[in-house]
Amino acid sequence: GLRWLEGSACVEAAFALLRQLPILAGLSIANLRTLSTKVKFRRCARYSALFREGSESEERGVWVILDGTAVLRVAGSGRMEQRLSAGDCCGGESLVSSLPRLATCEWLTPGVAMAIPIDRKLALTEQALRAVRSSLHTLLLLNSSFFDQLDDDAIRRIGRYVEHRVLREGEVVFHAADPVDALYLVLKGTVVLSSPGADGVHEHRLASADELMGAKALRAGLSYSEEAVAADANTLLLLLPCANLSVLTRVAPPLRQRLGPLVARQAFQHEPKAAHRARPKAMPPSEDSLSECSQLLDQLTWTRILART
Repeated sequence: GLRWLEGSACVEAAFALLRQLPILAGLSIANLRTLSTKVKFRRCARYSALFREGSESEERGVWVILDGTAVLRVAGSGRMEQRLSAGDCCGGESLVSSLPRLATCEWLTPGVAMAIPIDRKLALTEQALRAVRSSLHTLLLLNSSFFDQLDDDAIRRIGRYVEHRVLREGEVVFHAADPVDALYLVLKGTVVLSSPGADGVHEHRLASADELMGAKALRAGLSYSEEAVAADANTLLLLLPCANLSVLTRVAPPLRQRLGPLVARQAFQHEPKAAHRARPKAMPPSEDSLSECSQLLDQLTWTRILART
């Protein structure tokens, strides 16, 4: 049900369309002319897929809906369903990431779309790249059950303030004693966390999908107490930068309730065993005592500034 439409007339049509796309704002006329010779048009049947979650290779690229109506779905969570019509773009995350597709785009009507090939040499504006990264991070957030308690609007607001990182097997995420710069959420793969035990022998544990790393360090204040190393190839992490935590909890208040108890709980659960023996009367922090954790999140930036002076 699919076929490619090509021809000299399409080049001029593509050039006119490219000039109107915000994502390509700032490109020179010469670059737009060159790009217009590389685009392709696809006519699609109703209920067919423009691209599918997990796909890559030839399907990589930015798509622009020219005619008809499609829907973008995140199958992993089943939460997001965004309708696309003429002029809308999808798949832009391919410009800033080598990850496979994170959503499926399916046609609700017969339609036509234009594929813009990936070219990392294009001098896209920083504003355009920020918008693309925000879209990518929104899809990553929607694919994680860690954020199930947040609605789609909160997820989209958070997407502007987080980052992602893809690691090779054996690549270090952070070293013990490194300054705390972010909380790390495992989205795919496994991370080995190592810390010195009571007898001097290092203890190891595994962090897998939807586990937050760095909460203990955040609670303690200044540095990580463990070393984190990727155990799998293409391990995918979502970063919640410490400098953005105050903003994150402000633009998405439910995130404060999500992070507060977790920071307190992990800080207690993952303390070295010797620390428990030294303070036998210590009790786990209550999940209801959110005010202290909220204050910690709000003041973390000042803590980091003071630590540098």
